[in-house]
Amino acid sequence: MHLSPLIQPMDRTLENWHLGHHANGIADGEMVAVLPFSRRDLTGAYRFAGGIGSAWHGVEILVEQGSGNGVPTAALDTIKGYINTLSARELQLLDQVEVLAQACPQDAYWRQRYGIPDYYVRALTGRGRTQFWRGDTRTLRVFHHEQAHLLHFSGGIAGQQWSRAIQDDDRRLAELRAAGWTLTGLPVDRFDFDRDLLRLVPGGITGYAEFARSNGNTDQEDIAESIAWRKLGIRVGPIARGTAADGSQHLFTFDELFPARTRLVDQALRERI
Repeated sequence: MHLSPLIQPMDRTLENWHLGHHANGIADGEMVAVLPFSRRDLTGAYRFAGGIGSAWHGVEILVEQGSGNGVPTAALDTIKGYINTLSARELQLLDQVEVLAQACPQDAYWRQRYGIPDYYVRALTGRGRTQFWRGDTRTLRVFHHEQAHLLHFSGGIAGQQWSRAIQDDDRRLAELRAAGWTLTGLPVDRFDFDRDLLRLVPGGITGYAEFARSNGNTDQEDIAESIAWRKLGIRVGPIARGTAADGSQHLFTFDELFPARTRLVDQALRERI
């Protein structure tokens, strides 16, 4: 396989990519070439066109050629930066991250499921592995959403506790509106779909979370969206503007608007974020 000079030199070459914790024996900072291979897994069937592999904080990273706007090392550096933001608990749960330049084989399924003709999968997570599709590593918020699924699947947040937290936060939002406050989300991140935006009304925290709750997916996506937004809020500060009945304004942080969700998220991460 010919590799672009942009991703050379390599320490060694792998003929395949194995799934699991330290499955490829890559040391932190090591750079390896990975030859093309075919795979069928829960995502579907696809062929990896070849690329590079590395590891960071014990998490193995696979990047397909064509990712990172044609510079795989750029995508690799982005993922390393994302891994740097994880708590110790999250690092325990994440084995591998893959950045694949191709479209996800499940795109057609989710377009039909969501009823959105141009919908596409940005990232998927399960069994200790996160996959980014279309070579697209945007954004850190999406990455944290995916890691939240691993945290939830590991039993880090109980469903009944979360349902009560939603009810408590619903009352908080209702009280603000009853007091005359109008809430508007701030442009604090890149949003590919309107469903990524905070709803700032009772129910699912974003349009995506509300859709999932309304279609029998319990609170799984609400948990993931809340963890992602909690971490985003810590980085950027206020996430919404409130205008009172008298015209005065206040910039609200995530924990001010969603205190019950915040308590459960911070507890699940088991350390200060």
